[in-house]
Amino acid sequence: MPVVQFQVNRGCLHGRLSITFVGVLTLIDGSAYTLLTVVVGFPPLGLLNMSQFGSRHWPVAILLLGYAWVCSTLIPMSVDDIRMSDVFSVDESGAAAELRYYFTTGRLEHASFKYGSLFYYVPLAFLHLFSLFADVTDRVILIVLRFFGAFSGASCLVVIYLLGQRLCGQASGFIACLMLATSSVFLRWSVEAHPDLPQLFLVCGFFWFLIRLCEEGKASHAYAAAGLAALAFNIKYIGVFLMPTLWVSLLL
Repeated sequence: MPVVQFQVNRGCLHGRLSITFVGVLTLIDGSAYTLLTVVVGFPPLGLLNMSQFGSRHWPVAILLLGYAWVCSTLIPMSVDDIRMSDVFSVDESGAAAELRYYFTTGRLEHASFKYGSLFYYVPLAFLHLFSLFADVTDRVILIVLRFFGAFSGASCLVVIYLLGQRLCGQASGFIACLMLATSSVFLRWSVEAHPDLPQLFLVCGFFWFLIRLCEEGKASHAYAAAGLAALAFNIKYIGVFLMPTLWVSLLL
């Protein structure tokens, strides 16, 4: 399992903090291995000595708007029938078919749970809400599933930006956010029904609170990190690798 280690210099840590990421790079396939190695490697980016953007965050806002435009353009493609989506992604059509079964029958006892239950329950709750106003069709199911991924992707970009900004400055945060947003793998996940981006968002949130725990030592940050690890496990089971990381941080 790939392991990435980076070090952060912060005065309040009384020295050099080393955070070991176990399992994070297994969230994606090998084609994005190098990408995330750079994205989580904020200290090397900080060596660029770029000028700060100041107190405003307009570059990231523009990037998010561009990301939203791309997603809104691609999400409605080939959503008229679940069988049509099967041409592009077997995982997507399978998830949509399962979600349609759960919605129409109201039965979850035969759920396959190929992925964690949260991946199905969140869109299912939205479908029940939507059904109060209109009919739920294959098109609606696919759009809801894809929107779940796009929303999670936008959340990933925000958290990656905040992580980079906190560790090495605003410029590094923006560069990391830009690199992730322009990754072909990341964009594919953003418009495809798949649990990787919801999981990645929760994992990034976990490390956000883990870093704050190491810096500030507040119990609330440990509780938040543990909660996000549990949610990540309930998306695609990667959370099982996060809890040992939290335990090590508490011991240190």
